This record gives sequence, structure tokens and C-alpha cells, in this order.
Amino acid sequence: MSVTNRSPEVGTGLGHDHPLWVIAGQGGIVIAIFLGFGATQEIQPKLFLLLLFVATATMLALGPVGAIGRLTVATPVLLYLGWWVLSFAWTANPGGFVVDSQVALPLILALVTIASVLPSERFTGALIAGCLVTIAWTALYTAAYPDYAMVLDDGEPGWRGGFTHKNGMAPFMLFAVITLWYLDRNRVRRTMGIAAAVFFIVVAQSTTALVVGGCLFLAGVGIRTLTTTVPQLRTTVLAFVTTLIAMVAGALILALPHLTDLLGKDPTLSRRTEIWDGVLRVLVDRPLHGFGIGGVWIDQAASQTVEIHRGLGFVVFHSHNGFLEVALQLGLVGLALYLGIVFGLARRALGGLDTNPTMAAYTLSFLTLVVLTSISEVTTFGIWLALAAALYTVALRDGNPSPRVEQPVGANGPSRSRRPLT
Repeated sequence: MSVTNRSPEVGTGLGHDHPLWVIAGQGGIVIAIFLGFGATQEIQPKLFLLLLFVATATMLALGPVGAIGRLTVATPVLLYLGWWVLSFAWTANPGGFVVDSQVALPLILALVTIASVLPSERFTGALIAGCLVTIAWTALYTAAYPDYAMVLDDGEPGWRGGFTHKNGMAPFMLFAVITLWYLDRNRVRRTMGIAAAVFFIVVAQSTTALVVGGCLFLAGVGIRTLTTTVPQLRTTVLAFVTTLIAMVAGALILALPHLTDLLGKDPTLSRRTEIWDGVLRVLVDRPLHGFGIGGVWIDQAASQTVEIHRGLGFVVFHSHNGFLEVALQLGLVGLALYLGIVFGLARRALGGLDTNPTMAAYTLSFLTLVVLTSISEVTTFGIWLALAAALYTVALRDGNPSPRVEQPVGANGPSRSRRPLT
């Protein structure tokens, strides 16, 4: 997953001699990563939001005059969030809408605001710090509470650290690996952080994480090829890589029964395919707009939830597929809007391969992680969506080439700031 040359925009961590407003913004990102990924269950959502609000508000209050006027929000993000809010009108559970939105929407707003104001190298430095803090906490928590951290409630093998489940810890560790690999210029710190993250991926014993990790490595080779290919040939290379991935995916599907047997899994992928069948059954009733945010899982007695659970013999709280989960709650319209974020951000990243290759490669790797993990888990909401929105903001703000230039919200005329943002 390496990149030929590292951009000067890459972060080095929190560092020293930063203005207080920069430290506050970076602190907000660290808080978002640490609590957003669920590294600890000790802090309640209200305290999480309070800490995030204080960090963001402090950054704006002490930062450059008129910084809030530089808020940059990508059009696909606005459209998707608009559809999210509109779903309150048809959600099957208005109370569930509030529960599922009260953290998710402020988290997205906070990260987009911070990404709009912080200098790029400080933003990436905070991503690095957030990953390192969370890895260190997971190690300390595991050592202090092994009876919890090394055992899963459902009896499956694997470690979870301070996370609720290994399926929460392992995807974060993959995120930490690509963040440190692409963005951290400190070789010793990068090596130690990646080694610790890989260790936790292995002891999590998550088949999904191991498979996705291998695919990320292969994707990294393709991304490296794109960064070293002349622009005129990138479309051809991208088409070839995409076709190759599709062929490999098709072969894996055909070989699924043999692979699951080899990995000690049943052909239903721990009965995930049965969950997907149930989701598709109820989605037929509301294909375009879905059941609304919070309209399915929170009320276990709801008819649509009961139908999904029918025949399973156990309770689930999401679709175990990110794209199905978006469709279930926001319909095919919502899924199309979400894919607009994914493809729009990918297009921006591809356009930035010449101007900022490291950040572009990191963004492409992040999107690969989200898409692959979403096949069996839900990484299309929460902190994953917030980070995608923030990366989109960074791509827009840094002016990656694009056929259409999107203007920052409120950016009419010259800035009145008395202090520079960088």
C-alpha cells in the first residue's frame, strides 16, 4: 500500500507549538475516533457529544475570524443528509429516529466543520493521533481487564479489547493500519503502531477482517500503480484493475462453499445470508424510501423486525451488510445518494493523484476498506460516514481537479479573516 513520494501535507501527529484553536480542533478529531469507533463503553453518548461540541466550539471561537464562513460541505453529503432528515416523515419509529440521529448527525457536522477549518497537515496529524491513542488504550485495557477484553459474550473465539465486539475492534484496527501507513512520516512510530494494530486484528480472529486486510494489500498495489502511471493511462489501468477485482470476486463467490469450509465457517457466513434474505423480504414493502432512520431495529416488536428475525432463532441489531442497511432504512433512493458520496469522493481522490498523491491514495484506500467491510458488517453509518464526509471536505477545500468546482457554503466574496488559516 506504499506511495512513491510522501506529500508535505501529511501529518506528523499533534506536535508542539500549535495555537490553542488548532489543538482544540485536533482534540475533536481524536475524541471522534476514540469514542466514535467505540473503543470504550464507559462514556455515554451525551458526554461524547458534549466533548465534541466543546472542542469544535473552542476551535471556532479562538480560530481565525470568519472561519465558520469557510464551512465546506460536499453536495452529495448534503443530499444524503437531507434525505436522512426527511425520513422522519415516514419512519416506522419516530423515537428510534431521534435515538439513531442524536449522535450521528452532530458527529458528521463536527468533523466536517473541523475539516473545513484545520490546516490539512494538522487534520491528518489528528487522524494519526486518534489512531495511536485508541490502539494504546486497547492494549492497556486488554492488560487491565483480560476477562472482558479476551472473551466475547456470544461465545465466539476472539478478543475485543474495550470494544463491544471483535467486529468493532477489527475494522478500526484496519482503519488504523491504512492511516498510519499512508499518513505518518515518523517511521518508528508508524512501524510500532501498525504492528500493534495487526496484532489485534489477528487475535480478534475475525475472518472478515483478515480477508479485507488481504484485499486492502492488493488494492494498495493497484493504488500505487495509479500513482506512478501517467495521467493519460490511468483510465485504462483503473478499468483493468476494476475488471480484475470483479473477476476475483466472481471466482470467490463460486468457490464460497469450499472457502467457508476451509475457514471453519458455514456456507451462510455465520447465518448472515439468512439475515440478508430477511432484509430483502421486508424491503420489498418499501423499496424506494425504506422504513426510515430508526424504523427497524430499535423496536424489536415491530412487524418488519419480527419478519427479519423469523426463522433465525437469534436477535440481530443490523443487517450485517452496510448497503442493505442503508436501503432498509432509506430505501433505494437513499442507497443511490450514499453511493453518490462514495463515487464522488473516489472521483475527487483520483483527481488529486497529481496534486496530493499521498492524501489521494489514503482516501482511495479508506473507501476500499468501507466498501469491502460493508459486505458483512455495517460501516456505512456513524464514524465511517462522518470520516467520509470530512475527507470529502478536505478534497474540496484543497482544490483537487474536477470538472465542476463546488463552492464552500457561505463563501461569497473575499474572506474577512484577520488571521490566516494555515
